[in-house]
Amino acid sequence: MLWNVASKALVLSYDSGHARNVRLGQVADNGNLQTIELGKHNGRVHKLAVQPGSPHMFYSCGEDGFVQRFDLRSNSSTKLFCCSTFTGTDNLFSSNILSLNSIIIDPRHPNYFYLGDCDQYARVYDSGGLRNFSMGVRNFFKNFRPRGI
Repeated sequence: MLWNVASKALVLSYDSGHARNVRLGQVADNGNLQTIELGKHNGRVHKLAVQPGSPHMFYSCGEDGFVQRFDLRSNSSTKLFCCSTFTGTDNLFSSNILSLNSIIIDPRHPNYFYLGDCDQYARVYDSGGLRNFSMGVRNFFKNFRPRGI
């Protein structure tokens, strides 16, 4: 898909023949579309989230459980962490990787992003308060679960 960032509108949608990767596209003067690969997931990417106030920064989440941050100024990506299930006690985590299908950045607090997946929890992360994502999913800020589940 090709988006007009200024108007937040879909301009073009086409089958690129690529799967499991995040690509940056630019329409050349002659009308041809040129793309470069910014990052890759092992599985589909269901959602991208642009950081409010920073149109050159965005995040992706994928079926592989990874959250990645992209910076268009350097055409690079960083794998932040891999999300796994809770064990049920004291917010400890198992080795079962979650298939992520949604990521949203809070427009009022751009450091907070929310993840949706295939279990009953919604997770909130504070990217500004965390300097080292190497600890993985243990760095979450808050999680929510509907009562009775």
